[in-house]
Amino acid sequence: MSTKIEWCDEVWNPVTGCTKVSAGCKNCYAERMAKRLAGRFGYPPAPDQFKVTLHPELLNKPLGWKKPRRVFVNSMSDLFHEDVPFEFIDFVFLIAESTSEHIHSILTKRPDRMRMYFTYVQGTHLGDWNAHFDLAVRGLRKLLDNRSVGLYHKKLRNLSYKSDWPLSNVWLGVSVEDQKTANERLPILVETPAAKRFVSCEPLLGPVDLAEWISPCAGNCDGQKYPIDWVIVGGESGPGARPMEIEWAENIVTQCEVVGIPVFMKQLGGYPDKRNRMEEWPEELRVREWPEE
Repeated sequence: MSTKIEWCDEVWNPVTGCTKVSAGCKNCYAERMAKRLAGRFGYPPAPDQFKVTLHPELLNKPLGWKKPRRVFVNSMSDLFHEDVPFEFIDFVFLIAESTSEHIHSILTKRPDRMRMYFTYVQGTHLGDWNAHFDLAVRGLRKLLDNRSVGLYHKKLRNLSYKSDWPLSNVWLGVSVEDQKTANERLPILVETPAAKRFVSCEPLLGPVDLAEWISPCAGNCDGQKYPIDWVIVGGESGPGARPMEIEWAENIVTQCEVVGIPVFMKQLGGYPDKRNRMEEWPEELRVREWPEE
């Protein structure tokens, strides 16, 4: 693993920088890290900036990974931020589609713009995904060639898009911190076509009832058994961390176990007694599961 984020093996950040949209963003770890890395690795030099920045030179990074990995896409940003052009999002999905050996998990707090992106793609070429991405392939190849990115050039030259959406190796998720954000974001997520959908309840700032979205599908659910396939739970950590009540986490874990949804308990975070070693957690919270790939 090249990351400390336990539910993935790798992070891939073709975009960095973001802006706050809800209470869960208050103590953003990515913003803190950007300040430490100011002036390096493409981050703005001013330590008080967390400007959205595109990194075309990092687009081809997954092409060099030989061993299959679980990839967290944009751990330092939000792919569906308003300042990320749809054309650049095209490039990210092109690389994801061409690296089917990896699972690419995309987490957003902006499901409305995520849905807008798919509406945009479906509106081009009468919804012909291959025609849309054929043009994107040319743009990506030209972009990386112009930047003299010779690494993995052979794979780039042979890049093509052969799939319809949803891509089997791309999982789409939303981050929620309380019932309000769950009610706002999850209905949009479950309406968005994806091979697997997941929700990250981190930082968990209040109780969340997921029953409406993790119950078995009664009707047409795009061929999926559940609207949501996976749940991640975690308290807030770092300076100024707000405490998570153990009961909030226990309740979510119980909800998932009742219906058979895999759940990954990431951390207790700012829980008052600071216990954050798994062997010291309440036994019912010592659960780390992934959905079947």
